[in-house]
Amino acid sequence: MRGNVAGAFDNSSRTILEDALAVPLVPKRVRPLAHAVNVESCQALVNTLAAIAEGEYVASDGSSTNGGATAGWGAYAEGRDMPLHHGPCGGLDQSSWFAECVAVVKVLTAAQAAQRSVTLLIDNSTVLKSLRDVLDRKPRLPRYGFGVWLHVRSLIGSLSHKAFWVPSHGKKLKWRPEVFDGDPIQWRALNGKADTAAANGAATNADHFKDQERADTMYRARAWAVKALNSLTNSATEYITNDAALSLRFGWALPEQRL
Repeated sequence: MRGNVAGAFDNSSRTILEDALAVPLVPKRVRPLAHAVNVESCQALVNTLAAIAEGEYVASDGSSTNGGATAGWGAYAEGRDMPLHHGPCGGLDQSSWFAECVAVVKVLTAAQAAQRSVTLLIDNSTVLKSLRDVLDRKPRLPRYGFGVWLHVRSLIGSLSHKAFWVPSHGKKLKWRPEVFDGDPIQWRALNGKADTAAANGAATNADHFKDQERADTMYRARAWAVKALNSLTNSATEYITNDAALSLRFGWALPEQRL
């Protein structure tokens, strides 16, 4: 079986272990991590980010439909007459959590290509916390979704991104942004646009699963595969975190090497 966790980013074919970590591990196949950055898949978003000011708001969101069988990502940048950006999520994991991660990766991939720092607005607190750990350049990557965050770290470079949480779907009426000049109405509106974009992305993915029987079969297969990949990811992460040589190979800062 060949999963495609990394395929949500670049459609490349990898082994299950490589999928779980989103990087090549076999020595004969070692190649720069930058090869996993598929700018072509989000070229329109690259053009949008190149046209906005440094540090501008960009809302990202993910959506999962058909009982977790089909997912899509969406993004929307602040500005007049800005387009909605969206697309289907590839790979075995079609959960809303992973869709949110794909949206973040798409935005950061485009930001890297456009060489533009952005301020991300995200309505998933779990994804936000993990992303902030990476943006803060903490020596240890988040254990949950390790491969995703290893990939994200490669996209940051010298850019100075920020990320903030915004409630989804009108929840938490008394909420106010973390920054003093943040406009709650504006942030909610941007998140609403990204949510619409993500729903559009999931809809394009759902077009491939109009046959309900096939959708049910795919859902069961993906649910099983996700459990298997999660188990494999946890085992591989545990192995790497306890092996100094591998930690250095992946550019991890060991406790005594923290900057």
